[in-house]
Amino acid sequence: MMKDLLYELLEVGTGKTVTTRNKGVRVLPKFVRGLWKRYDAIDGKTKDIIAFVGSLVGLVSVAGGVAVSLIKVLTNFWGNGIWESFPWIMCLIFVVIIMWMRHQIAKYKKNMWRRLESDAGGYYSVLVKFADYYFDMLHYREQEMLNLGLLTQTTIAYLRNVLDKVCDIYKSYTGSEMNACIKVFGKKNEDVGFGAIDVENATVYTLVRSSNLSPSREEACDDQPVPLKGNTDFRLLVQMPAFYRKHYLYQQNLQEFDKYLESHGEKYENTTENYWEYYKGALIVPIRMSHAHLPFTKREEQEEYHILGFLCIDTLSTEAFISEFEDAFVQMARSFAALIYVVLNKYHYYLKKCNESKVGGKSDDAQVEEKNKKVS
Repeated sequence: MMKDLLYELLEVGTGKTVTTRNKGVRVLPKFVRGLWKRYDAIDGKTKDIIAFVGSLVGLVSVAGGVAVSLIKVLTNFWGNGIWESFPWIMCLIFVVIIMWMRHQIAKYKKNMWRRLESDAGGYYSVLVKFADYYFDMLHYREQEMLNLGLLTQTTIAYLRNVLDKVCDIYKSYTGSEMNACIKVFGKKNEDVGFGAIDVENATVYTLVRSSNLSPSREEACDDQPVPLKGNTDFRLLVQMPAFYRKHYLYQQNLQEFDKYLESHGEKYENTTENYWEYYKGALIVPIRMSHAHLPFTKREEQEEYHILGFLCIDTLSTEAFISEFEDAFVQMARSFAALIYVVLNKYHYYLKKCNESKVGGKSDDAQVEEKNKKVS
């Protein structure tokens, strides 16, 4: 900014057009050019200090000038006396204000770094534990130890950890308590389908929830399959109307969203009775993958994405999911949903293997006991 201003002054003073930095430097006296080069050689931190001191001196000078002018006006009415100290009082006030602002900025930066450390730790935990989960599944399968109980227990434990980290990250940015869950199409222990979703007959059920549920909400939770068409949150993302073309749901206030839907001849539906007692704002993204990246599906599928379910994040606060954060919050949720798709894909693959191995009639415990005898 200083250089741009200097170039403009040079153009006015010399009548020459200064289009580049080099041209501007040639117009400067040799002494000034030397100082300019030395200033360019200074590191960024020192430049920030110089800029701050310069701003401070400039502000104090302006404050002092304003105070002197004010004194001259006031002394015309009250004469000399205490007003002679007024400029210094004004300068002191401005200095105190600046120091307070510096303290607030430093405090904000400190909190920002703490939040960054927390978020980085959350992402690290999710990704490292994903590697653990992935290779544990391979190990269990290779050792013929994998059964429905172990598969479900291991998968649910990992996904609950993911949801807990998701809640922590969004809480650190919004200051609001969060809950999260994973909804999956179909029914428990059912093979996943890859065809088009039948909106009229499809169902979704809760596979896992975050561990921070309140007692009242935990008591109200019914994780049995519910109809897709009875939940606007999910139906909009599968069968999007002309007035809603987003591939996610991001609502600061669901009751206000209901009014928006009414203006388009729709109505907000939710199978959770009195849902507003448990959450008022929601962020929902589909857990999906493009068919182009799935070798076991047809690439010419009519539907562009294969959707396994939904990642749902909600809160009782109506100040958490504000519009300014929409893009960033949605992208974060999508990054977790992409990882969850891989986990659910492996889960359903091994689930199918476990169901096939039970065709002979032996229970999971009996199979494990038999395999242990073989090992011994």
